[in-house]
Amino acid sequence: MTATAVAVLALAASVMIGAVTRWWIGVVVFVAAVPVAAWLARLGRAKAAAARKDSCAATSLAVAYLGWRDGASAFSFASPTYTARFAEANVDKLANQSAQLRKLLDAYRLARQQVPTPAAAVTTLPPPLSLKDWIARIEGAPGPAARRHTFDKAIQALHDPLDKRELVQAAARADLARVLDRLAAYANPAGKLRWLAQAIAEIGRDNIPAELAAAELELLEARRSELTG
Repeated sequence: MTATAVAVLALAASVMIGAVTRWWIGVVVFVAAVPVAAWLARLGRAKAAAARKDSCAATSLAVAYLGWRDGASAFSFASPTYTARFAEANVDKLANQSAQLRKLLDAYRLARQQVPTPAAAVTTLPPPLSLKDWIARIEGAPGPAARRHTFDKAIQALHDPLDKRELVQAAARADLARVLDRLAAYANPAGKLRWLAQAIAEIGRDNIPAELAAAELELLEARRSELTG
């Protein structure tokens, strides 16, 4: 495309230059641009060839439509495997099969028979989430509702009492992060105590799992005890 663009621009420039000056100057400009366009084309093909991987069928066109021929559409494929798959998928529409195509289809069928396909997909269950995984999910939840929903799933999935206790503490800290940040913003103890009292009252009115609510109240009461001495 770059080489074509250079050739087109050179042609347009040569026509304009030839019209303004002399015609032979325009011809010289176009002739001088042709090697540049050819060099760019070779450079582009070299880059494509260098970037080509084993899965690439060709550096140039992988599939070409050759038009209508002898009452049928004709195609050209660079990949033998894709040729066999395309032919097999359209076997009832094939016309004038060549000996080469029949040989390719036979080899493709034989290769498929040698690599058996499982009768049914094998389902692989992922390993259960660990305590660390559940805590990370709770801390990364987008909001209170999602965080508490994740907490409900986690508390049911974990069985070790120590893990459950650590999970409750982590969930309580995550749930109270906004409250504690606001608490740190108050400059005087009186404001802190009013904010703590409001937060404690909200926990009693909110729909929070009992073990999580108890852990949050314990954390807030500990902060209030620190302020009141």
